[in-house]
Amino acid sequence: MGLFEWLGLGSAQAEMPDARAPRLESPERFFEGPSLPLLRAALAGDEAGVRQALAQGANPNAQGPKSNSKATPQLTLLHYAVGMGNERAMALLIQAGADAMFQPRPDDGPALSFPILRKDPRALESLLRHWPLSRVPAQEQFNLADDALMFGTRTCMEVLFRNGLSPAVTDSLNRDLFIKALLAENLDVAEWLLMEVGTPLSTTTTNGLTPPNYVQEELTRYRPGTPTHTRYLKFKAFMESKGVKFPVETSAEWRARNGKK
Repeated sequence: MGLFEWLGLGSAQAEMPDARAPRLESPERFFEGPSLPLLRAALAGDEAGVRQALAQGANPNAQGPKSNSKATPQLTLLHYAVGMGNERAMALLIQAGADAMFQPRPDDGPALSFPILRKDPRALESLLRHWPLSRVPAQEQFNLADDALMFGTRTCMEVLFRNGLSPAVTDSLNRDLFIKALLAENLDVAEWLLMEVGTPLSTTTTNGLTPPNYVQEELTRYRPGTPTHTRYLKFKAFMESKGVKFPVETSAEWRARNGKK
C-alpha cells in the first residue's frame, strides 16, 4: 500500500519517535550504529565525514527506528534529511548511494513520497533537484501525483508538473489524474488539471471510461442548478471548446463494442 499505510502515519508506541511531527526528533531517536555518523555528517554538509562514515561501513539506505510494529513508520537517512528540509544533506546522501525510491518496508513509502505526506513542496522541490523524475518509472510518477491528490496538497502536484510530470500520466487502469480527482470528488483540483494543466481528453480506461463520458454520466446524477451540476457543465463546455462532440460514447457502449462486461 505504501506511504505509511496511508492512514497509520505516526507511531502507535509512545516511546517511538513520530515521523509526521512538524519537526523530527534528533537523529539518534531514529538511527543507531554506523548510520548515525553518516547522517550527522550529511546534515552538517561535511563531505569528508560522509566519506569516512562510508569507509567505516555505513549504509546510505539504513533505516530506523528499530521496531517490529507496522504502526511505527521506518525512515531512511534520506527520509530524515527530507523531513529536516536539508537539501545539502539530501545531495550528499544521494551521492553516497541513498535511493529516493527505496521503501524500508512494503508498507512504508519512499523518500520521494515523504515531503508529500508532510505537505512540504519546498522539500519535494529540493529532492527532485537531486533525484529527477526522469529516474522515476512512469507508474511511480503517477503514484506520487496520486499521493499529492490524496493528501490534499496541490502545491506538491504543481512541483511535480514543474519538474517534468506529464499531464498524460495514467495508473495501471489507464485512469488519468483528472478522472482520479473526479473520483475523489475534488472538483477544484479536477478543474485545474483539465483547464490549466491540460490533462488529455482522449484517455480511455480499461473499462471504457473517458474524461468526456465521465462528465456526461455525472451530469445525469446531479440536479440542474446545483453547484456540482454547474461545475460539470463547465467541464463539458470546456471540452466542447476543445472539439469534443456531445453526446459521446458511454463507457457501457464502449464495453459492448469491445466485447467486455
